[in-house]
Amino acid sequence: MTNSDIKNIYYMEDVKKLIPCWIESAITIFYYMKENKDYIINEKGEINPVDYSNTGIVQRNMVWENGMHQMLQILNTLRIHPESTGTNYLSNVSYFKKYFKK
Repeated sequence: MTNSDIKNIYYMEDVKKLIPCWIESAITIFYYMKENKDYIINEKGEINPVDYSNTGIVQRNMVWENGMHQMLQILNTLRIHPESTGTNYLSNVSYFKKYFKK
């Protein structure tokens, strides 16, 4: 068994762990997400999430994780970008609501 074979085995184990997340993302997109409410497609053909429930602000530098962003790209026949490592994001408005309660 080569090093490449070993890497592929570990990669497939990681993929198997992600399948439930991808299924949940697909269900969320299909039943709950609406274009021009939860996300928009900008003039460059990119998906931008909208913070609809809090501020209504288009979040141009944010992408969803767990394959959700890629599934939306497929659904809207856009160029598919690879999934990136997620980071925590909290809008300024949400930050103030959370930490500066009266």
